Amino acid sequence: MIDELNVVNACLGSIGELPVVELTDDHPLIATARSRLADALVQESHIKWWFNTDWETLRVANDHFIYTPADAVSVYPYRRPDLIQRGRRLWDRINSTYEMQGPVLSIIVRNLPLEDLPPQVALLVKYAAVQLFQQDYDADDAKKADVARAYQKAFITCNAEHARQVQLNGLETLFTGRERGRLRPRQSSGIPVR
Repeated sequence: MIDELNVVNACLGSIGELPVVELTDDHPLIATARSRLADALVQESHIKWWFNTDWETLRVANDHFIYTPADAVSVYPYRRPDLIQRGRRLWDRINSTYEMQGPVLSIIVRNLPLEDLPPQVALLVKYAAVQLFQQDYDADDAKKADVARAYQKAFITCNAEHARQVQLNGLETLFTGRERGRLRPRQSSGIPVR
């Protein structure tokens, strides 16, 4: 399982440092590694993945503002191109105001903690954190290339899982499956054949 300690030790190992036993150990680079992990979580959560995207109706507060959830990386008001997220509130671009009249159905992309991520996404975040950490410190080119390849492989794996989860393949939908069934050649007995 990938946890914060695992990511910190991966960051330290990428520049030739020994691993730590606990996050409270006295090591000057632990804080930087944890900071890069937080950056990587936001960076990778900004993509609308299957596990961090929710539909939610945002309601108007007593001050006539619509506040976005605290864990939202981004908010996309559904069929409302006049509204955008600014800070933690929705902004009406047409009327140049934060004041809203009614609820807004929105797609919320959430920033989830590392322990709540699916394993393949946690691995992706780990490699992203190591890459960000290596930018701050001198890692050798071979280690940078290894981490870049590992990140690319993890991204491809996550993309494939995303396609499966949201059923992006048009041949797997209920409608096309039914239509494909009609187009199959049949024997005289009416039993479909391949």
